[in-house]
Amino acid sequence: MKKHDKGKKALKIVLLALIIFIIFIVQNTGGMPNHIGRARFFFLIPLVICIGITQSVAVSTWLGLFAGILWDCVSAELPGFHSIALLCFGCISALIIEQFFRRNIVTAVIMCAVGTAFYCFAYWFFFLWLTDVSGAASAFLRVYFPSILITAITAPLFYYLVSFVHKKLRTN
Repeated sequence: MKKHDKGKKALKIVLLALIIFIIFIVQNTGGMPNHIGRARFFFLIPLVICIGITQSVAVSTWLGLFAGILWDCVSAELPGFHSIALLCFGCISALIIEQFFRRNIVTAVIMCAVGTAFYCFAYWFFFLWLTDVSGAASAFLRVYFPSILITAITAPLFYYLVSFVHKKLRTN
């Protein structure tokens, strides 16, 4: 790899980390457009999955871990839950794209919907169902299911953003 290519790759990683940080701020700041009614946008999930679609396994895994650590810093639940989830999303999405699917918007939307559904179900199961919170079943239908839908809608935005960065800073 040429020295110029290493610089472009490093700049791309730093730029993606900066995008993750900005989206983290938007997702977790009150007064921002990060929810509709009781349903929340989980912006970091489609962002990490779209990074996995466009980047290598190593880069997407580390950036997923970075996003998860940021999210865990403001989370009141089990420390490490978001780190593990987003690390897995980044790694698995990159592996799936390398082995099975093409990089396109349809794949991004489907993978983001499935990833968000998995996250919401796991979160609901571990933090509401197993802890025997009253109304856990209705909470899934009223809060988490709409969150899956509205988060999946944001996938094209993140796909085009990450693809733009990838194309502008492409290395051979």
